[in-house]
Amino acid sequence: MLNLVPTPKNNNPIIIDGQELPCDEYGRVHLNSLHKLSGAGGHKRPYEWLRLIATQQLLEEYSQNDDTRSGVSTQNGGSNSGTYANELLAVSYAGWISPAFQLKVNAVFLAVRNGEIQSAIPQTRAEILRLALEVEEKNEQLTAENKQ
Repeated sequence: MLNLVPTPKNNNPIIIDGQELPCDEYGRVHLNSLHKLSGAGGHKRPYEWLRLIATQQLLEEYSQNDDTRSGVSTQNGGSNSGTYANELLAVSYAGWISPAFQLKVNAVFLAVRNGEIQSAIPQTRAEILRLALEVEEKNEQLTAENKQ
C-alpha cells in the first residue's frame, strides 16, 4: 500500500510562465488556472478530465491509499470557485493536457518543493527595501551603459 501524504501549503508560490497558481488552504492547485496557463482549448478543462474513466480510476486508487483528505475538491461559487487538486493529481492533469506541459509543471513543482524557487513577493519591509535598492542599482547601471 502506498502512503500518499497531501502536500501542505508552503510559503513559496507556484509560478508558471510568470503567473502564480492559486492554491486552497490545503495547498491544492487550482486546475482551472493550470488549464488557462496551458493555452489548451475547452476540451481540456478540468471538468472533462474528471469525466474520464482513467481519471476516476486514478482518484479511486488515490482515495484507497490516502484517507486524510480528498485529492480533488470542487468549489462552486465565490471568488475561489473551480477545481483544486494536490500536486500528484495536478501533474496527472497536466500530462493529460500535453506531455510538454506535464514536464513544465513537474519541473516547477520540484523546484518549489526543493526550495529552488523563492517567493517573488517581498514579505517584510527589509525585503521590500532590498528589492528597491537592487532595482535602483540596476537602473543606474543600465543608464550608465546607455550613455557610453
